[in-house]
Amino acid sequence: MLGYHEDGRLRYGGSVGTGWNAKTGQELHAKLRKLEVDKPAVDASSVKPGRWSKRAAGTERWVKPQLIVEVAFSEWTPDGNVRHPTYKGLRTDKPPNSITREAAKVQPPPTQVTATKSAGIRATSVKVTNPERVIDPSTGLTKVDLVRYYESISDWLLPHLKNRPVSLVRAPTGIAGQLFFQKHLESKMPGLDAYSPDLWPGHSALLGVNSHSALMAAAQMNAVEFHTWNSIASTIDKPDRVIFDLDPGDGVTWAHVALFALSVD
Repeated sequence: MLGYHEDGRLRYGGSVGTGWNAKTGQELHAKLRKLEVDKPAVDASSVKPGRWSKRAAGTERWVKPQLIVEVAFSEWTPDGNVRHPTYKGLRTDKPPNSITREAAKVQPPPTQVTATKSAGIRATSVKVTNPERVIDPSTGLTKVDLVRYYESISDWLLPHLKNRPVSLVRAPTGIAGQLFFQKHLESKMPGLDAYSPDLWPGHSALLGVNSHSALMAAAQMNAVEFHTWNSIASTIDKPDRVIFDLDPGDGVTWAHVALFALSVD
């Protein structure tokens, strides 16, 4: 259960139930037990279990409001609670009475972001052809933004791509234009890896993205999606994973999709 200071009092801010493993949970429990008290520091009537909570009303155990936690969340609810929070860790750099409700930082409009990036403040590790080509007209994001993004997640993305045949969804004129799948290597696709044609007899060599340089080559070709086989090339006929494709309908927010993905996991 979370709280923050407002108008000279501590008020309830919702509860967080994800973001830690068993070891972290045990450590938190040990710290909280040392702070346990009989009476709450907040208005107990405001502390209501959420719709999916396993906690029954009235079973709360209260502690002194001395531990500071950092949580990521999607938004504030109308009644002042955090929505879809995830625990990130304990904080020791602030006094407990300094914790207040933080206001969201307003992002600059896309035109400003694009103008700033075009000034060359943050360079990429590779030379990008047509860097200012707009990939997403709704946000103004450009090809160089796409390359920077792939660079920033390379360490997390490559383990899922390595040693697996890949189909690319390419957007040569941006996502508002014509999109097409690319799953076979062509002569004008330098930098990408190629698997033996024997993996899929009767077809051209399958594509692979097995290194940072290959990932950058895919970015140069405006690849906006990567679809891998569920097996690695060395055991192509023995899939070793399953993919759940979350396809939200109209009106479903990204926060809800993320929450459902965590539930599936």
